[in-house]
Amino acid sequence: MVPGSRGPAGGSAGPVVVTGVVSRRREHGKKLVFFNLDVESTLSLPLLAEAAVGDQERSASSGGASGTGRCTTVDNILPVVNGVELRSFQAVHSLRAYPAESAMTPERFKCLAKLIMPKAVVRVRGSFGKTKSGEDSLFAEDIRILRVQPDPSAVVRILCSTRNAADDDDEEEEAARPGLFEEGQCWEALGGGGQGSRDATAAESVRELQDLMVHHPSQFRRECASIARQLQGLPPRRARAKPMRILPRDVALLESDRGRRLRAAFAVEPAATSAAAVAGQAGTPALLKRLLKNLPCLDPDERRRREAYLRQKKWPQIQWMADQVGEILERLDQGRGGLRVADVGAGRGDLALALALRFPECQFAVIDVNEQSLGQGEDLAMRMKVRNVTFERRDVRQVGEGGEEYHVFVGLHACGGLTDAILDRASRQATPASFLVCTCCFGKNKELRPAPFDAAFAAGSAGGEERTLCRLADCQVAEVSSKAMHAVNAGRLEVVGGILAGKGEGGLECEIKSFPRRWSAKNMVLRGSRRRG
Repeated sequence: MVPGSRGPAGGSAGPVVVTGVVSRRREHGKKLVFFNLDVESTLSLPLLAEAAVGDQERSASSGGASGTGRCTTVDNILPVVNGVELRSFQAVHSLRAYPAESAMTPERFKCLAKLIMPKAVVRVRGSFGKTKSGEDSLFAEDIRILRVQPDPSAVVRILCSTRNAADDDDEEEEAARPGLFEEGQCWEALGGGGQGSRDATAAESVRELQDLMVHHPSQFRRECASIARQLQGLPPRRARAKPMRILPRDVALLESDRGRRLRAAFAVEPAATSAAAVAGQAGTPALLKRLLKNLPCLDPDERRRREAYLRQKKWPQIQWMADQVGEILERLDQGRGGLRVADVGAGRGDLALALALRFPECQFAVIDVNEQSLGQGEDLAMRMKVRNVTFERRDVRQVGEGGEEYHVFVGLHACGGLTDAILDRASRQATPASFLVCTCCFGKNKELRPAPFDAAFAAGSAGGEERTLCRLADCQVAEVSSKAMHAVNAGRLEVVGGILAGKGEGGLECEIKSFPRRWSAKNMVLRGSRRRG
């Protein structure tokens, strides 16, 4: 029985299913939520711009909904209680409505209650009864969020409460996050369509937003504002990109003779992960503690997700990269003392700082064009009392112009042409440098790409497939993305091999490594290191 109520007795003849707009709500403790529903015989629900086309067939299967251009209509049967048709009434939902063996935990119930907010649209199944005060109320047995409150914070909440299929193999994170919604349910609640939207397109769209949340917060805020506007029936501030369609000819492109040859020549080798990397908190824990402390004051749900990302994804990547750098340094002819390492496109230099703490005998340079990020890095280094790292505001194409040389180049998630520029700088030094570059966002920063590396983006002998290859590498379909990333990265190493051969340099061993995909979908790393012996 729901606390503070009498339960469903003396009301309607049986269970009802009704869809309405929340007008008021209040919580009673942590296990009970009251909310008022306004119900009409027909509700019009806005759709996101890219979901408007073709949603008529989808919404036909979503319980009486039918597509109407940029909106979907939902037909209601108005509830009748004691002979009176109700258009506005109170609903009550309790954690006790769920069986003890169900997956609904107090944490998940709290997430659900926070989404039942004014102007949200919910579908409720339950029975009418009277509360202790004698008010007719719908005692909900099950609730489905059809549209979140048209507010950016609601968009953040539902994304933080949605499971990510890409993380299914991460048991620790699966237990830590609420995982209340499936990706299809989340996409529906954001205006992406009805139940028929539970397909690869919905999953890709949700994961794209989740990735933006942790990797590109400023762009994510713009997306949230755009979604909130569209949920109010207003035009988006900017057009959202349509989800990518993978055509048979795209798949055939990846299976071209050249693509097969490159993937065979440079096989991806999953590198072993150390206990420090797997733990995510071992090794230079003071730096991790400082990075967590420096997270901006955000919505609690978003901050929790950023903390989880830093602990369980980014920090293990940094530890893994540090292990690889350690192997590269061991292969160099001279001792570590005086070795110079450049972290290019590093932002505030999280990787370089971790390396500087781990290898205090080496000198590190953080190179980036963002003055604000470099300032944050300098402040962090000062607080951590790290003295073997410098911060330089320079374009990657200016590296080496003064005649300075580095022994190792590193880059963590060097987007698109930045990877090509780093490889070019490393291989064209008088003494070619070792390198360790985690590739990312293949279609970005094309202006940084040196001309010889254009060949890496030609899947066939005739070339001209660059745009398609980049889009495939950046898509969310793991099998397709992995093949495309592999082909491009192998092509990059082939170009590096040609540059080294032209210099008469055969001392670098070039290979493709990978770390666990659960840390990042962009998990391929190009490594060039001195041959042993």
